[in-house]
Amino acid sequence: MTSSASTTPGTAASAAATSDERPTWVWTSTYACSTRASWWSAAPPGRLSSSSPSAAAGRRPRAPGAPGARVVGAVRGTEAGAGAGDRRDGRARRYRGPAPAPTRAAGAPVPRGGVTRGPVHPHPRRPARPRPTPEARALPGPPPAPEDPPAVGAGAPRGATGEDALLDGLLPVLPVGSWTDLGPGDDAAVVRADDGRVVVSTDALVADRHFRPRTASPEDVGWRAAAQNLADVAAMGAVPTALVVALVVPSRPPAPWTDGWTTGLARGLAAACAGLPGARGCGVVGGDLTGGEQVVVAVTALGDLRGLPPVRRDGARPGDVVALAGVQGRSAAGLAVLERRARPGAAAWAGAGVESAADEEVAGLVRAHRRPRPPCDAGPAAAEAGATAMLDVSDGLVRDAGRVARASVVVLDLSTELLRPHRDAVAPVADLLGVDAWRLVLEGGEDHGLLATFPEGAVLPEGFAPVGVVRAGAAPGVLVDGAPHAGGGGWDHFG
Repeated sequence: MTSSASTTPGTAASAAATSDERPTWVWTSTYACSTRASWWSAAPPGRLSSSSPSAAAGRRPRAPGAPGARVVGAVRGTEAGAGAGDRRDGRARRYRGPAPAPTRAAGAPVPRGGVTRGPVHPHPRRPARPRPTPEARALPGPPPAPEDPPAVGAGAPRGATGEDALLDGLLPVLPVGSWTDLGPGDDAAVVRADDGRVVVSTDALVADRHFRPRTASPEDVGWRAAAQNLADVAAMGAVPTALVVALVVPSRPPAPWTDGWTTGLARGLAAACAGLPGARGCGVVGGDLTGGEQVVVAVTALGDLRGLPPVRRDGARPGDVVALAGVQGRSAAGLAVLERRARPGAAAWAGAGVESAADEEVAGLVRAHRRPRPPCDAGPAAAEAGATAMLDVSDGLVRDAGRVARASVVVLDLSTELLRPHRDAVAPVADLLGVDAWRLVLEGGEDHGLLATFPEGAVLPEGFAPVGVVRAGAAPGVLVDGAPHAGGGGWDHFG
């Protein structure tokens, strides 16, 4: 019985015959073979059909509809039904044909694999190459890794090995976390969610938009990226459990950063998880790496509610107490110091760096900007104490208080008398800079304290202090000492 073949445009043609004495030709263009009946394919093995015009002219025929076809190998003739040996996988490849039934004499040992396969013929114009030995087939081992592998985009060679080298510097530094069942190294991480619900928040830091490399080290940026996301999770009343970090790495490190800055950023992430109260046990479980024009650090934080309801922004009611955990205005004061130092003719107290500044009070405010310390443990404590609304103060006290007011359809009335300790902490620097200390407190952002409301008469959890009261009003908003705030509204990402 003869198996015949034909082609359609873009496919290859093959011929198989009854004899296995000599090979038949295989033509291919783009794809592998497809077997169908055809006028030219019924030739005996090893010779062309006499009805083929090309055969009459002494040339190999081309498969109909397959211009540019060429010979790439040969196949053995087999006894198979029509359509046997159809091998189409999108690539031109040698056709080996279907496996024949096992043939062996009685009592003869069964060959390896259980069947006897005929030899596969090589190209008819090329001699068969000897099969390589196992030693020759063995791939060479990878080159030894450098002691301190460079990072992609920071002096490291481009290519697949560059990303591996970057990860080699990052992963050993990052914390695993006590909630992590499966960390970095797989397609996705596995983090336990004992509550059955997962709190999720994402923030991004963009170079020269949210931080300046000339005033913040990679460690500082890693700390801030972790801190602002941990604060968001805590503001829902949850315990932070894991961070996922996406990092955009430019081809060269931004000045004055140097090669290896990504490892420094990882150290900052790890330091924040270990050093912030309420964040211990949170791990960095994975993320993404890519190249780009400037440094971008995007962090997603996960948290566990431990069986408590989430504390939202829309639960404040008239008569509730407005309370604040953490500091306010210090990060804005520290930023103002750094910007003044960058100007020509800086003030006398400006040194070559923060650590060398003579005034420890000034240095402390700059540290508050570079490495804010949100009270992550105060968020779950507020949830247990019955907080009715809560959020972290990232864009300014007045602006974020207004978000609670609008969500709850109430008025938040802030008291300067209750906020005075925060004003006194930044007043010396405000005097040196010639700015209003109250503006730093009311409008300054990035301290990441927690602003919450509690029912009247409730015992405030440790770390919270009253700063105002919730009132009813015709329109939701924020008052300062009973009057609308005359200054600005704080930080606007698109302003």
